[in-house]
Amino acid sequence: YLQDDQSCWLTMLEGLDADGLEDEEGIIHPDSNIPPDLQKRIKQVCRTKASSAVQEAMSKAMTDPISFEMFEDAVKAIKSDKAPGPSMVTTNIIKAWSRETLNYAYTLIHGLWEAKHIPKWWSDHILCPAPKKSNDPVIDNIRPIGLFEVIRKVWTGIIGSRIHMVWDAHDILH
Repeated sequence: YLQDDQSCWLTMLEGLDADGLEDEEGIIHPDSNIPPDLQKRIKQVCRTKASSAVQEAMSKAMTDPISFEMFEDAVKAIKSDKAPGPSMVTTNIIKAWSRETLNYAYTLIHGLWEAKHIPKWWSDHILCPAPKKSNDPVIDNIRPIGLFEVIRKVWTGIIGSRIHMVWDAHDILH
């Protein structure tokens, strides 16, 4: 999704040129695991200009303030007993915060959001090996996972939910 002063476009990932990667079959990338018919549909969607209604809804989803109630509901909804990020603050710790502590965290993060600032430490993560199947220690069945800060996942989850609501309301990607 890209937006400039004149228009809003659903677009390819940065660095991908659909015209340059297209082969005789019209697919985006011949080595992809994505079925060719789905690649063609993705390419078509990526070339489609978003309607003004979608533009407005996406802008609203990305700029409307996040209320304390939304933040509090998102904290309540996170699953317990999940691995923490670099700060070692777990989901259980955050869920146990008093309303006053939760409000303090909300005020700090909301201030960063309003200032359009993303803390550098939100990009920090712990890289951990995880088995693809439980109790399978064979090295070929290990995958790396990145553990990000729980509070970051809560905040970005709210934004992601808003974007999904726009997509659902406008029947995008269905």
